[in-house]
Amino acid sequence: MKRPIQHEIGTVVKLVFQKSLPPSWIARPMQPDYGLDYEVEIVEKEKPTGKVFGVQLKGTRSAKYEDESLRLSFEVDKLIYYFEDICKPVFIVADLKNNECFWLFAQRYIQQILSKQNPHWYEQKSVTLHIPKSNQLPGSVQSLQRAVEEGLQKVFILQVGRIVPEGDIDEFKASETVKRAYLGG
Repeated sequence: MKRPIQHEIGTVVKLVFQKSLPPSWIARPMQPDYGLDYEVEIVEKEKPTGKVFGVQLKGTRSAKYEDESLRLSFEVDKLIYYFEDICKPVFIVADLKNNECFWLFAQRYIQQILSKQNPHWYEQKSVTLHIPKSNQLPGSVQSLQRAVEEGLQKVFILQVGRIVPEGDIDEFKASETVKRAYLGG
């Protein structure tokens, strides 16, 4: 029996990914891994924070770099799924040739970059994502944590917006109690 090359790549991607995270963070494999490969919990000062984000892993043996970014072709229907997903996943791309991982917070990228550069991206079959080289792990782990916290805060506010009367939402969002309870700050 032969082991398909895709299985070998999948194994290496997981190893490179786990090695790129802070050792204190908790990476839980998702089974079955339909849509998300991992759930990661941020740990600070030896305490799990409850700040959890989903990870979609991609691996490549032939990474393409251009203008200080890693280029990744991605199917639009999958990108829309992740954009609409309540957990707002982070894409982690492993360059297997160089044993490096780069991250991209999908929601923010779509809103701040893709939709402005290509307003009709959702009508295409695929798009090219440009992941900044500065998003290499583990060097940019603090930036990743900030992006995750911002995304979690937006999700929280959207969920609360469903139960808080419309006129009270701005006051609720600004509440220090909410910020402390949700983001620990």
